[in-house]
Amino acid sequence: METKLTDFAVIGLGGMGSAALYHLSLTGARVTGFDQFDPPHDLGSSHGQTRIYRKLGKLILETEKYSGINFFFRRPCLSVGADKPGTVFSGALESAKIYNLKHRVADAVSIKNDFPFIRLPKHYKACIDPEAGIMIPEECIRAHLKLAEANAAVVHRQTLIQEINDTGNGFEIIANNIKYNARTLIVTAGAWTSKILPRLPVKLTVTREVMTFLETDKSLHSVKGLPSVIMSEDNGDEFYGIFALDGTHFKGGNHSFNPKKQGRP
Repeated sequence: METKLTDFAVIGLGGMGSAALYHLSLTGARVTGFDQFDPPHDLGSSHGQTRIYRKLGKLILETEKYSGINFFFRRPCLSVGADKPGTVFSGALESAKIYNLKHRVADAVSIKNDFPFIRLPKHYKACIDPEAGIMIPEECIRAHLKLAEANAAVVHRQTLIQEINDTGNGFEIIANNIKYNARTLIVTAGAWTSKILPRLPVKLTVTREVMTFLETDKSLHSVKGLPSVIMSEDNGDEFYGIFALDGTHFKGGNHSFNPKKQGRP
C-alpha cells in the first residue's frame, strides 16, 4: 500500500474544516484535507445560502479580500426575547457589554417603527447589532479551499476514509487504499463523525434541523439592509430568520433542540 506523509490531516471540509485547512496552510506545514463529497455541497451543515454572523473578525475579512470571493454582506441582527435571564436578548446584551460591541436596545414599539414588517410581543426587547451580517457558507468554503490549495495544501475530494489508527506518535489514515501518516488529525465531519471514529468514547447524537423558505411581499424586494432575527420564546424555544440578499424570500428555522419533540435524526 502506498504511504504518504503529512503534518496535519483535516477530515471534513465544510465551514470549519476548510477554514482549519487554510489557516494551517499558512504555517508552511504539510497539510492534507479529505472530504467524501465535493465541497462545497449540500450534504452537511455548511449550506443553505445564508448564515448569521454577529461579529466579523480580521481573519475572515482577510480571507474574503485575498480570495477575491465575496461571501460577507453587512446586515443588522436583532437578538430578541423577554428581558430576563436565559433569553437570546439577555445573552446578546450581556456579551455586547462584556466585549464592548456596538449595540442598541429597542422595545417592540421601536422595532415596529424601524422595521414595520416585524411585529413582536409587547414585552419583548431586541438587542440590535449593527456590525452583524450575512455570510454565504458555500462561497466561504470555496474561498478557504482556494487559498489553502494556493498555499500547497492537498485537497482530496470525493474520498472516503476507510480506517483511522492512533499510532502513539500520530495517526494512520487509510483512504482510497492509500495510507497517510499524519502528526496531527482534525475531524470536522459533522454527522459522519461516529462512523469515522467508531471507538470515540463519547456518544454523538445527530439531529435533523429543518429550514423553511418563504416568499416575501414584493414591497420588501427593494428594501436595503433587511435584518436577521434570532429569537427566544417564553417557552424556551429559539428561532432564527434570515432575509435573502435580494429580499425575495425569508429563511427560518428552529434553533433549539428538544429530543422529546424530535421526529427523527
